[in-house]
Amino acid sequence: MFYAIYLLGIVLFFLNGIGFSRCTDFVDNITLTYVLFPSILMLFCTRSWKDFGRAMLFAFGKRDLSYEQYKNSLQTIKMVLITLLLSGGICFSISIVNSMRSLDWIQEDSFGWLILDFSVAMLSFLYPLMLTILLLPVYHILKKDIQA
Repeated sequence: MFYAIYLLGIVLFFLNGIGFSRCTDFVDNITLTYVLFPSILMLFCTRSWKDFGRAMLFAFGKRDLSYEQYKNSLQTIKMVLITLLLSGGICFSISIVNSMRSLDWIQEDSFGWLILDFSVAMLSFLYPLMLTILLLPVYHILKKDIQA
């Protein structure tokens, strides 16, 4: 129950910071796909879908898991967090390199295009950071219950 309140509070906090009328400026489906795909692929290839689902159910109050299920869910959340952050950094690097290589530095407006490309590339960091803020309490709750 508290995680649901946390999610609602964080989402409203982000929307307020962004500005409700400017939310579309922060949506880039291609970047979101490139950031999420490695995590989804990792969950699929390691057969960790169930553990991830259990972790999310646990966060919303279902607490009847065995010690082994707690441990597997904790490792899965940690793996997703790390994968999100790494894929965000890689996507940012790819975006910046592509922007620098595609610019025509002779034209006067090249710097303006670089700034526009940079703002889109920053979404590669923003999405994983926002998802990490949403998943970090799940990791903490699981870790706390394992230690108890």
